[in-house]
Amino acid sequence: MSSKTLLTRLAIFCLVSILAAASAGSPLPGKNAPQGNQLLSPLQVVILLDINPNQSNVFSLESGLASGVLNHLNQRDAAVSLITFGYGEPALRSANAKPSEVVDAIKSVGLEQSGERYFSVHLYKAMELALSQFTDDVRPKSLFVIAEGREDFGHKAFEQLASRARQLGVKCHVALVASHSLRGSKSILIYGFYLSDFARKTHGRCIEVGDRRKKLPRFVEQFSTDILNHSQNQRIERY
Repeated sequence: MSSKTLLTRLAIFCLVSILAAASAGSPLPGKNAPQGNQLLSPLQVVILLDINPNQSNVFSLESGLASGVLNHLNQRDAAVSLITFGYGEPALRSANAKPSEVVDAIKSVGLEQSGERYFSVHLYKAMELALSQFTDDVRPKSLFVIAEGREDFGHKAFEQLASRARQLGVKCHVALVASHSLRGSKSILIYGFYLSDFARKTHGRCIEVGDRRKKLPRFVEQFSTDILNHSQNQRIERY
């Protein structure tokens, strides 16, 4: 056998050995391997709950609405954060917890107490804190605001918050809950003016719940469907 033939066979043998070693080091597809988009990303939800003293007559409606939606979220792999706010500083009560754990956290939440007749609520800080809980990834994200509708920010601050939410791909859903009328003369929305626009600009839903307790199951179903549909679609829309 010539030296040229020997070198050729040796080169082929080395190449086959390298390919065999590479194949052995690569895992073969199995039953547990992800197939395309088979595995869904967890849904990320932040709930803002208004606990200012004015909500004493409707707080049970607020907490019932939040708990009802959370019970629906138990059907999915959802990471939920709970933030309470009022005239005091916003507080992060739960972070990236299971829906059932947040239901338990809501049971321990009470209304703020104040002897003052007039006070403002720190909605802007609460919204900032809520948006800071979201990660900038492809997971579907929903912000659920349950509030009287008092707002402490103007148009410029509103635009900044809305822009940030759109960058993160967050859809905001708003429930305006109050024992008083939300609208003024000529049926103009006074409470929740910016919040309702925030929901519209992020392609979310705003419902003027008021104090309509009899319609609580319907409201729970509407908000739950919106949030879960966002999870099923697995789509992040940026505007």
